[in-house]
Amino acid sequence: RAEIRYQRDLRRIKNSKIALAQTRNDTMNFLQLPQNTRITLLSRLSFEPFKRNLEDLLQFAILHRQDYLNAQRSLLLAQLALKDRKEQNRIRLALSGSYSTDRTIPSVGLENYNHGWTAGATLSKPLFDSGVNRLQIEQERKNLENTSVSLHNARLSLEVELRNAYLNVKLLEEQIVEFTENRRQVERNLMAVRYRYSNGIDRLIDLFDAENELRTMELEYVGLLVNFHSSRDQLALTIGGRLEEIP
Repeated sequence: RAEIRYQRDLRRIKNSKIALAQTRNDTMNFLQLPQNTRITLLSRLSFEPFKRNLEDLLQFAILHRQDYLNAQRSLLLAQLALKDRKEQNRIRLALSGSYSTDRTIPSVGLENYNHGWTAGATLSKPLFDSGVNRLQIEQERKNLENTSVSLHNARLSLEVELRNAYLNVKLLEEQIVEFTENRRQVERNLMAVRYRYSNGIDRLIDLFDAENELRTMELEYVGLLVNFHSSRDQLALTIGGRLEEIP
């Protein structure tokens, strides 16, 4: 059994090395770096509870999420288009005025000045356009209603997407906290098996099983950490900014 376990572990190590090389190649391709570039990871894969609340995340997303900002801009443009179309049918008043002065010298020592003022006003209003402007106003009003619905749907979609991403982060956080206690129990079990083995109570295969169980737990814990940080990154994409920017 020990030999079979050893061969299985060797296959796992080989698969892990290949997966590491593939991940490195994908990273090089993503960063557009030469394949012989040396990469050093400076940050550690650690766990810190996520303390930001959902309401702050939502307010930040409303201010920074680009698709929601585009929907707000579309609503503003639709409102301006409706106002501009209504202005086409209103009475227009145009005022104009001018002032002039002339100076003449009919003879030496004599000067004459002439002053003049003019003012005018013009009123204009379309009398008949076959209802074209009225139909265009109705069209702009419908467009405004549709844009308002689109903005409302964008808000709902943003809230649902954000809530789901937030719940995923909190779920993984809860799993990590619970998993930490389970890992301590496995570590204590390994210490007990080692003690019993040193006193001739347990077999060598029992010690291998306890060590393998701890190794499996460690790998599972690393997987939870990776998923936790990936969910944080997804949450940052959802709000349209960095989580560190939220106070």
